[in-house]
Amino acid sequence: MMGPTSAWGELVFRRSHQFETVLSNQMLIEIERVLLYPKVVRKLKSPSAASRSARDAAIAGATIAEVTNVPAICRDPGDDIVLATALAGEAAFILSEDNDLLDMIEYQGIQIVNGMQLLEILRG
Repeated sequence: MMGPTSAWGELVFRRSHQFETVLSNQMLIEIERVLLYPKVVRKLKSPSAASRSARDAAIAGATIAEVTNVPAICRDPGDDIVLATALAGEAAFILSEDNDLLDMIEYQGIQIVNGMQLLEILRG
């Protein structure tokens, strides 16, 4: 799904020490739900084991922000938890490939970027 030489691979495998991941319990539930999508399951050789590994990799070393309020902000209501988590976790960036988020450009001073944009920022 992600090669080490891709932009996302470089972020995950070579630059993860340059940023902190902020998640919330609500986002962890969403990660587990997405890992069960048929198109994701088809790409995984051992879906249940791969799902656990992917989930564990996503949360390894992450800061878990406590989100108590999720205001309706984004045109896709499912993305509101991402905005609320970033705000609660005092994030500098929201990393996404979701156009509903990317089209916002920023949220309360938090810049919303895709993988290539974050990679360019980290490369300095």
